[in-house]
Amino acid sequence: MDLYGGHKLAQVTSEELRDLYLNQKLSVRELAVRYRVRYNPMYQKLKKFGIPLRDLGTNQTLKQPNPLDAVSVEELRSKYESGMSTCEISRVYGVSHETVAKRLRSLGVAVKSNAKLKKIPREEIVKNCNELGTTRTAKLYGVSRQAIWVHVKEGSK
Repeated sequence: MDLYGGHKLAQVTSEELRDLYLNQKLSVRELAVRYRVRYNPMYQKLKKFGIPLRDLGTNQTLKQPNPLDAVSVEELRSKYESGMSTCEISRVYGVSHETVAKRLRSLGVAVKSNAKLKKIPREEIVKNCNELGTTRTAKLYGVSRQAIWVHVKEGSK
């Protein structure tokens, strides 16, 4: 495999690249993968052929919609303020707990930093981690794995 472009790009025609990039809407990165070269040689080839380059991110129309977009502000706020953690809410809507936290912050809701864990003795959490593993322990307490790691690590200082 010639990672820097070499002979593979020498055989590519302007018409072929123009069709793939402009008509079929393949990105520069997708073209590079297709021709088994790196990004920069492919980018240079497009420029050499005078193919107008799209703005960055214009190919991201295939991005999946965020399920939280369909959730009303009141519903999300209500779930959180009734005591559900961001992790528990994330499981309901099939998104990450960070996505829920970001949405809540954007709505002006003060997001708690794993207050649930602070009430539980560190020894109990460590015991559960050893018996169940970090992922199951996080699910048990309705928090993220990272929250478990941080809580255990803080207690060991």
